[in-house]
Amino acid sequence: MKIKLKLMLIAFTFTVLLVGFRKFEEEFGSIIYKSLVILDNLNSRFQIRFDEIQDYLPLFVIIPGVNLFVYSAVVDIPASDDQILDVRIAVWDASDVTDFACCFTSSGSAKVFSTRSQMKSYYRLPMWNYYARQYSCLVSKSIDPVEVFFSATSCDILPSKKVPVIIPEISRGDTAFCIKVAFGFVEPEHIVEFFEIHRILGVKKFLIHNLNFDKESLKVLKHYEQAGFLEIVPIDFPGSTSERQKKIRYKLPLLADAQVAVYDCIERLSGYQFVGIIDFDEILLPSNKYRNIPHLLKYWSKLYSNAASFTFGVENFMSNWNETNVNSSLHFMRYIYRDVALYDRPKCVHIPGRVSFVWTHDALPLPTYKKYRIPFNAGIIHHYRKCRRHISEDKCLHRIIRYKDKDLLPMEHQLSTAVKTVLRDLDIAESV
Repeated sequence: MKIKLKLMLIAFTFTVLLVGFRKFEEEFGSIIYKSLVILDNLNSRFQIRFDEIQDYLPLFVIIPGVNLFVYSAVVDIPASDDQILDVRIAVWDASDVTDFACCFTSSGSAKVFSTRSQMKSYYRLPMWNYYARQYSCLVSKSIDPVEVFFSATSCDILPSKKVPVIIPEISRGDTAFCIKVAFGFVEPEHIVEFFEIHRILGVKKFLIHNLNFDKESLKVLKHYEQAGFLEIVPIDFPGSTSERQKKIRYKLPLLADAQVAVYDCIERLSGYQFVGIIDFDEILLPSNKYRNIPHLLKYWSKLYSNAASFTFGVENFMSNWNETNVNSSLHFMRYIYRDVALYDRPKCVHIPGRVSFVWTHDALPLPTYKKYRIPFNAGIIHHYRKCRRHISEDKCLHRIIRYKDKDLLPMEHQLSTAVKTVLRDLDIAESV
């Protein structure tokens, strides 16, 4: 009897662990086993001396004597004032240091102005010593900093590479979104619909990091960049130059890679009133009580004056259920059945200057501020996706309750006209 109980306990424990792993796998995009082939690279590269590494990554600055790659240096608008600029440094970090020297060059002087960095936040996938980190360097606004380089000790030796200091545009009262890392292929027509929907809904600006986006997809991004609606920032990943490993990593950017893009994006958009993170298969849809997304966010920020961020629930429109509104010419309008709304892998919109850390699904408020959930009947994320991998096909197709949802359809005519105009300008054929 005891043996039987032990076996039952072992089986139960294994089941719990398996379910937990599947949830973890879904959350992190199967990153554990899909990236095993590059684990040796990730671990081994931290053992080498970075100041002796081959200079093959022009997008990065390597701090001599510190195992750290610098991606960008961007002024945080809310944390800066008329006298001091707070420059946020986004890095890939495998070091044990907690600070380093920030060495600023000025447009009006040959002098180098030195200050020490301070770590603001870090993000690490469990079990890996691979961090995305953000540091802060304070510098006098009066020196008009143009570039910055870094050192473990002092600023005595000028390096061959420097990082430009980015000062973001200020657009008070407006809403902007990050799309993290663009890689692979997305249907150009779907991208056009995504941007035009959010333009109709009042979003002022998007920012995206381009890794190796397909040229046809990139053509659409360039169109919106020229229109001033999108900013495209190039990104690459430090690590091995092996083509095989690059393809694997480009197919599935690691969490630390994506978080470095988040650090960079939220700072470049820190001059906006509201900033969110969203993907090409998601739409933030306010209820018809609100004119658009900014109206929704301003209403709730007025209601909760201490708000740092707003969390939005998610409704999944499963492509496995096939198209049901087949007469529509628009991708997002063809799927009108969804599952139940949940705060499961939610998305949030934060207010710059009120959060200490932001990642894809959440934000941590600074002291005195709070995060609030937006009720489902006020605003929701429409997520157009396949059934989750840990859910069986039988359950997905036959045992998930479906709800008819036509909330997006009122904008169909306006959206169709806008999409046709862009597709014609880009010489892209409409889908039938």
